[in-house]
Amino acid sequence: AVNPRLFFDTLREVDALSVAFPEVAALVGVPAGPADIHREGDAFEHTMQVLTELHSRRPNDVAALLGGLAHDLGKGTTGRDVLPSHHGHAKRGGEIGTAMRRRLGLPRAVAGAMSVAARTHMELHRVTELDAETLLNIAKQIEGSPLTVNQLTDIVVADATARTPQKAIDEAVVCHRLSEATAVIEDVGGTAALSNRGISPAEVGESVPGPRVSDFIRQDRAEALRSRL
Repeated sequence: AVNPRLFFDTLREVDALSVAFPEVAALVGVPAGPADIHREGDAFEHTMQVLTELHSRRPNDVAALLGGLAHDLGKGTTGRDVLPSHHGHAKRGGEIGTAMRRRLGLPRAVAGAMSVAARTHMELHRVTELDAETLLNIAKQIEGSPLTVNQLTDIVVADATARTPQKAIDEAVVCHRLSEATAVIEDVGGTAALSNRGISPAEVGESVPGPRVSDFIRQDRAEALRSRL
């Protein structure tokens, strides 16, 4: 695509958006957020601007663009009585993204791109405030999706940029903290967790329950990440 939003704008102009992409059509007329931080238009316009910004960074990167398209889908299901706030839209958007992927029959190569972007983008806007456990949870979601740290970082930056006024966000910090979290997951595993506690693998499942080992791993990863940040 030369201009990815043109596809959705055209569908809207011919009254076909709600037929082809009801999840996206639901954003039309819905405030993107409080007027002091979202003066660019409704949630549909904000999403289109995110697509445009992402395309300038990652031309035809399908996984990233799908993530950008889906990041705010949860706003289309916000109750009218609580607008312009959108509490819980990230979780709702993750569920919508999963259902939308299945409905469209998108290939496995992009499975999870929409749901992960929707679920994590809000937390990453305040990445410096996140504790180690939350960062590791996001890193685990990245690990199980087609999105890389750099792709997700670009989605978050595009989300911040496609606002009026633009939101200041430190791209390098987002990328660094996510990269460290994913590195810790790769570096710290069950073998080290058992060794650090003097437990032999033979004891797992007998004197040491399996879920307890998972707790050890989470503790060690959190401690390792805190030491890196």
